[in-house]
This record gives sequence, C-alpha cells and structure tokens, in this order.
Amino acid sequence: MSALGRQPPRRAVAIDTLKAAYSLEVENPGSGETTVETYASLPAVVERAAQLIQAGYSIGIWSPAALERD
Repeated sequence: MSALGRQPPRRAVAIDTLKAAYSLEVENPGSGETTVETYASLPAVVERAAQLIQAGYSIGIWSPAALERD
C-alpha cells in the first residue's frame, strides 16, 4: 500500500520553533508497519526516501505547511 495521499499521524509539534522540518512516513512492505522519521532539510529527506524506495518501502514526505492544516 502506498503512503501517498494519506495524512501523517498527528503529533503535538511546535512548528514555529523549527526553521524547517520534514517528516518521512515509511511503510514496511513486509509487515505493513508505519514509522515516521524527521529531517531538518529537504535534501536530507529526499536522499533517505530514495534509499527506502530502492529497498521496496512505500514513503510519504510531509512539509511543515502540510502539518499545519486542521
């Protein structure tokens, strides 16, 4: 199942205290378990996402703007 199009789990995050934070939602292809990793820059999250995609994981990248929506 692809993580694209789904909303990440809601967490109490003080986004205004961060200069930039990108969340990477990762779904394990074997177990279906989902985890979230956080990165300070877009290049860092894209590099990690590329590694995970090559390994067969489904991913979703979320920016601060996406997390601010209610």
